[in-house]
Amino acid sequence: MVTKKQKKIGDLKVEIVNMKHMMNGGAEALAENKKMLAELKKDCAQRASEQDEKKAIRADELKALEETIKVLNDDDALDLFRKTIKPTSLLQFNTAHEQAREKAKQILSDLRALVGSHPELNFIALALSGKNVDFTKVFKKIDGMVALLGKEGKDDASKKDYCNKEFNDAADKAKDLKSKISELSASIKEKQASIEKIAEEIKSINEGVRSLDESMAQATENRKAESAAYLELVQQDSAAVELLGVAKNRLNQFYNPKLFKATTTPSPYDPYALVQVSLHQKQTDAVKVGAPPATAGAYKKSAAASNGVLSMIATMISDLEKEMAVAKADEKNSQAEYESTVADAKEKRAVDLKDAQSKAAAKADLEGDSSEDEQTKSMTVKAQQAATKFTENLHKECDWLLKNFDLRQSAREEEVEGLKRAKAVLAGAD
Repeated sequence: MVTKKQKKIGDLKVEIVNMKHMMNGGAEALAENKKMLAELKKDCAQRASEQDEKKAIRADELKALEETIKVLNDDDALDLFRKTIKPTSLLQFNTAHEQAREKAKQILSDLRALVGSHPELNFIALALSGKNVDFTKVFKKIDGMVALLGKEGKDDASKKDYCNKEFNDAADKAKDLKSKISELSASIKEKQASIEKIAEEIKSINEGVRSLDESMAQATENRKAESAAYLELVQQDSAAVELLGVAKNRLNQFYNPKLFKATTTPSPYDPYALVQVSLHQKQTDAVKVGAPPATAGAYKKSAAASNGVLSMIATMISDLEKEMAVAKADEKNSQAEYESTVADAKEKRAVDLKDAQSKAAAKADLEGDSSEDEQTKSMTVKAQQAATKFTENLHKECDWLLKNFDLRQSAREEEVEGLKRAKAVLAGAD
């Protein structure tokens, strides 16, 4: 169980480190995106400003040209030019230099129409607008533009590789997280079922212990009652045996003096009570029958009668002693059986309580593991949500580039080719 917990702790630490790396990567990507967005906003604002400025300049230029043409086309101006300027001194627009400049401007114009407005293209076109333009500076601008387009191409290719890699990694991550959440959910469900089963087993054991305690209490009460009944029986039978012994000894004193046992121990029973009862009975009988009978002669002891009474007393004593012996044996057996039953019950109670404690500990461990699984699942779900958010941001960052990568690459190649052709045209004019 400890090894399992350590393994889970290790897995959680690894997961936390991975999440931190993913968060750091997401933060860096977010910072780069924000930086790129800021640069785009700045570039767009600059382009918009340059476009507005360009429109204003063109409007002013057109207005100036219109006014200039109007001034130059005036009749008085034409008369003045005819008188002052000879035809051979007019500017020659068909020179090779001028033709190269115009052709290069046309190439740039076609490129701008093809790939859209670009600040560097605009600057090159603006430089070619002057009649006394220095082609060396234009060449530098064209070379810089070609180098810039090459860098943009490499950046796009690098960004494409980055996006594809991140999408693949994100897909693998999402798959792993989904699988882990599914495994944790199954583990939690299994542990909860085990917890409920153990709880029922503990409840059953506790109910069994309570029932066993009640049975032990009832058995103890029964044993007390049986023991009290036994003691009462022994006390009564012992008293009866003692009384019968006194009676037997008294009869022996009269009928069998040799068997008489003299004793100085006072008896709780009056040895003359029987004699008094006998005399009282005789007196009563005499009253009933009238005058006493005539004396028949001297009284003689009846050995047969005495032997019958003594035998009966001996039988009664023997029966009482047998009854006490049987009762004693039954009491001993009952007490031994009770003690054995109590010992077995105590042993079972101890085993059941130990089993309940063991199950309670196992239940606590399962609850702890289930709680850890719940926490791990919660963290994994959050990681899944973060991964989903990262993928959404990745789509925002990469979808447009991936969709238009080939188109941008083709346009960039055409732009580079056009710039090289423009440079070749200008170089041929030199």
